[in-house]
Formats: sequence, structure tokens, C-alpha cells
Amino acid sequence: MRVRSLLLALSLAGCGAAQTSAVPPSSSVPGAPPTTLPSPPPPAVLSPGASPEAERRLSATAQSRIDGAEQLVRGIEMKQMAMEQRESLSTIQSFLGKAREAMSQKDFQRAFTLADKAHQLAEDLARRVR
Repeated sequence: MRVRSLLLALSLAGCGAAQTSAVPPSSSVPGAPPTTLPSPPPPAVLSPGASPEAERRLSATAQSRIDGAEQLVRGIEMKQMAMEQRESLSTIQSFLGKAREAMSQKDFQRAFTLADKAHQLAEDLARRVR
């Protein structure tokens, strides 16, 4: 019984094997087949789809971040930029392009993540160039 409890605890903690394990019965009877523990159930998978309202909000927020980052970039004086700052601008533009692509694919979470990174980098770059 202690062995079963230990095996169950290890498999629930992610340290045990995913397959079944043979455990000798508590009262060993010669010739009796070994008792096996069932495999633990697969982990619960979160629903990949969000409600239409949540998607609409996320889409609007992502688009707002894209627009904000683009506005920040337009306000940056390009002539005063050092090489490192030009690389940051290139990264921002890359993130914005990928965010727009994700929007067109209706991958609003990815679009928001990329747009948010672009916006944060654009804010930082705008502060450094001034």
C-alpha cells in the first residue's frame, strides 16, 4: 500500500513515469498476476477559444497598442539616432509587422503581445532620442 501511495504521489508531482507500473500485491501469492496502477488522467487542457466579447476586447486593445506604437515611432527624429537606436527602431517595426500579421490571422493574443512589446520599446526609444 505504501508503494502505491508513493507511486501515485510521484506521478501526480510529475516525477513518476507516465506509464503503468507493476506493483506486487500486498500479500504475495505465488503465481498471481502483478497488480498494476492505472495511468494518471491527462492534465486538463484550457479551452483555446475565447468568447466573442473577449476576442473583440483583445482585438481592440491590440489595435490600440499598434496605433500607439506607430504614433510614437512617427514622432521620433530619425536624424539624431545612433546605430543602437536604429536597431531598436528596426525591432519595433518588426514587432509591429508581426502584430499586424497576427491580427489578420485573428490571433489576437499574439497580436497584443507583439504590439505591447513594440509600444514599450517605442516609448523607451522616444525618451532616449529626445
